[in-house]
Amino acid sequence: MAGDVGGGGRKGGGIVAVNIIPLVDIMLVLLIIFMVTATVQSSKNVPVQMPKAASGVGGPSTAIQLSLDRAGVLSLDGKVVDAENAQRMLRETMRGDSTIQVLISADEALNYARVVEVLDLIRAAGVGRYALKVRAASAGG
Repeated sequence: MAGDVGGGGRKGGGIVAVNIIPLVDIMLVLLIIFMVTATVQSSKNVPVQMPKAASGVGGPSTAIQLSLDRAGVLSLDGKVVDAENAQRMLRETMRGDSTIQVLISADEALNYARVVEVLDLIRAAGVGRYALKVRAASAGG
């Protein structure tokens, strides 16, 4: 079980070897649970159905998340905002750190004109670095 107690015929022998495999197994399970829960908790996105792109990769973790849901409702880091407040908040953020990137998540069913309006809003706020968030296309199509 956890170690040999008998000692193989020696008198007064204590634990000769400790089996650490169960400890390692438990630690690996705890590590996996921690990694999964940390990923789930760090997501501040509004649930949108993003379009697929063959060159799609994950975005930076320090970017500001700007989301447009299917109805065209704008959310900044998970909080619903109107266009004026979003622009004001982006300006204030850019004053503090001009290297921040805005990551735009828009539902694939959304009108293209609405996405262009949000791009104009971002540029008017003085943001120089922005990207569109997409899902990676599956290998089969």
